Amino acid sequence: VEKLKRLGKPLELAQEKHDKDCRCNGGFKTQEEIEDYMSQYSGLERDAREWGDWMFLHRRILPTFDRSTNVLTKSWMMHNWSGYAPKVGSLYVVLDPHGSRPNFVQFWVAHPNETHYLVAELPSFVEGEFRGKLFKDIKNYYRPTIEVATQIVATLKWINLPVEDMVIDPRKGAAPVLSVTSGGHKEVDSFNEGLVAAGWTKSQFRTISSDRDDVVSVEDGHRQLNDLFAAMNNITSNRMMMVSELCENTIWGYENYRREEDSEKDGKATTEKPQEKAKDPVDCTRYYLSARPKHYQSEREKAVNESADYGLLSDRSKKDVDYKPDAVYAL
Repeated sequence: VEKLKRLGKPLELAQEKHDKDCRCNGGFKTQEEIEDYMSQYSGLERDAREWGDWMFLHRRILPTFDRSTNVLTKSWMMHNWSGYAPKVGSLYVVLDPHGSRPNFVQFWVAHPNETHYLVAELPSFVEGEFRGKLFKDIKNYYRPTIEVATQIVATLKWINLPVEDMVIDPRKGAAPVLSVTSGGHKEVDSFNEGLVAAGWTKSQFRTISSDRDDVVSVEDGHRQLNDLFAAMNNITSNRMMMVSELCENTIWGYENYRREEDSEKDGKATTEKPQEKAKDPVDCTRYYLSARPKHYQSEREKAVNESADYGLLSDRSKKDVDYKPDAVYAL
């Protein structure tokens, strides 16, 4: 029915019955032959062939990202993690603040099996105020810093893993902004004040710094991402960088992150400048990799049976399997 609606065809066609070898409506192949043909494609290419959409693969900046290989389904997470986040790992929070469009936040887990898992994002596509709405479609956005900080804290409590680092766009450590409590100071300080006001005192945001982090060019960051999306983890037989299907905004960003179209003034050269509409999730992920993420064994993990194999795909063998998060996934 949904396909008929999208194609603008009469919904009554859904009730029609056809023989297996039917080639009605001028078709050259049977439904079985069509399904067999389509089975060789996945992700964007399958959608494009099914719906006749343009893929623009020639301008995709992250062509190695694929929903069929880099996205964790809810059923996979429930089976392997008994929830939507692993029970072991080091948590990294990345913030890309904005004014007229949503502040973008990603919550990454550096796992003992060396995989990088994106387990949550803000704004959320699955719950809350912007449920079912992509970040690119959220217009005239502004939310007080304390409101954003409160959402971040709620998500940290839900994931309930040791926070290893919290990083923010490197440009947010210089420009002074007006603070309610202490006058003009850096934007990163405003967010840290918000965290404290929301009841979080365990860690704070810091700006990405060339003294501490692997600050590379945007183009080199794109290369890092493409390599990680394509690389296989020999321990898990999954990719080295995986994204929860709950993080639809990030998935959409990866799939639609493209270079600007070449203009006449570019001549024969191909412009390297990315389009703005899908860049926020990618920027966050570049900042995450700049922070040199790795897993650090926590005290809780040390208490787990020393014989537990942390390289296993599943976390369910750990003694803390009975852990229940103290907040539902509500963001």
